Formats: sequence, C-alpha cells, structure tokens
Amino acid sequence: MLETIPGVVAPLYAQPTGCRFHERCKHTFDKCRELEPPLLTPSNHRAVRCWLYE
Repeated sequence: MLETIPGVVAPLYAQPTGCRFHERCKHTFDKCRELEPPLLTPSNHRAVRCWLYE
C-alpha cells in the first residue's frame, strides 16, 4: 500500500525544482531540492522516481 503524502499537488505550471514532492515529503534532503531523481525500476512490476532508491 502506498503512503499518502500530505498537502496539495502543485499545478503543472508551478512545479518546484528538483523532486516534485520535496516540499511535502518527510524524507526530503538537499539533493531532493536541487535535482529531479531519475526513473528507476527496482523490480519488474514497479517504477520509482526517488533519491532514496539510488
């Protein structure tokens, strides 16, 4: 089950730099604010775009 991220999704015309979720994520660190994470596929059935899976 996916964990819910609190807050409101930013409109497409006002996305933050770095990770789109860094303003609302409880696991945010400096790299999240600066760079968008790449799309990773840790398994055949899942994809993730998060620096924690680097």
